[in-house]
Amino acid sequence: MQAVLVGCSVVASSVAADDWIVEPLVSVYAGYDSNLTLSTADRESATSETAEFGLRMARESETTQISLDNRLVSRRVQGPGNRDTDDIAFSFSGTRQWERSVATLNTDVVLDSTLTSELGLSGTGFVQQRKDRTLVRLSPNVGYTLSERESLSLAGLYQDVSYEDESRIPLSNYRYATLSAGYLLQLAPRWTVRADFQFADFDSATDTRTFTGLVGGTWEVDESGLLSARLGVSTSRTRPRTADGDETGLRYELNYDSEMERQSFQLGVRREESPDGSGELRVSSAVTAGWSRQQAELLRLFGSVQVGVSEGANVSDRDYRSLNLGARRSLSEDLSIELRYRYTWQQFERGDAASNNSVVLAVHKRWGDQNRW
Repeated sequence: MQAVLVGCSVVASSVAADDWIVEPLVSVYAGYDSNLTLSTADRESATSETAEFGLRMARESETTQISLDNRLVSRRVQGPGNRDTDDIAFSFSGTRQWERSVATLNTDVVLDSTLTSELGLSGTGFVQQRKDRTLVRLSPNVGYTLSERESLSLAGLYQDVSYEDESRIPLSNYRYATLSAGYLLQLAPRWTVRADFQFADFDSATDTRTFTGLVGGTWEVDESGLLSARLGVSTSRTRPRTADGDETGLRYELNYDSEMERQSFQLGVRREESPDGSGELRVSSAVTAGWSRQQAELLRLFGSVQVGVSEGANVSDRDYRSLNLGARRSLSEDLSIELRYRYTWQQFERGDAASNNSVVLAVHKRWGDQNRW
């Protein structure tokens, strides 16, 4: 229910080169789940209490930005079995700029459990048992400006995931690495085209190597809307060979983002490779939509919906749906309360459907960027 926040963004506030911004965060949650483990047989309803502690540190100069984000999410569940979790996340993000080039490095280390890591379309859906999981992710990126209209990019990704008692659960440790190269050309003030090529290697119970080529572009529809699309082909080779042998298929993504003064809206459609603990590199397709609106000066409403399917050659396909609704009320500049509702539904190809209704009430306290040293 309460996922670890591992994202780490580059700080954009303008501070002196020698200033560190320090932002502590404390949040407490009280929640209820109607079917905590998405079980199709013995459904378990449960209440829970969660405490989250965070510390973000950031520093910026004219050419360098650094951000550190540390999180601890401790959750206690009132119910049968061992459902308590203590999730920890460490994140680092750094950017260095030169006259015509920029380099970024993002790293994440996450210590959590299958009760949180396997939720969602990007997970396996295996949340019936609590097992510890360790994730290490490294993502470097280099961009180079050829001219006012052209640029090149080179990006890498390395991800290592391991599970407790791997031999006793239907999950497999895996390593996933990619290398991508891209070319971008601005045709007009509002039109940009790009081409991307990627090599990926997935090492688990099966070893899959994938080559993907995508072409597309972006269009600034108006001052508040941006439309982007990419379409391409992916070819994969798996060892040991699957029943279908080597596979070639379409890959695509279509996104529309609208940002206005008091509200925002996002809509996306995609089909892409999805590494997870199932033991093979799966392909996921999804439609997602999200919105946020500043209803009053101190009240913000938000929500999202996702419908998708995760497909595999040796593991059952899984249909997944989720609906999120919420409201956040600011009590002061640094204190807010939040009410969230989430509906989750999943069904494996050879199995019954399972769903969960979750309600969470939260209080957030954040200390702003006046804390500097």
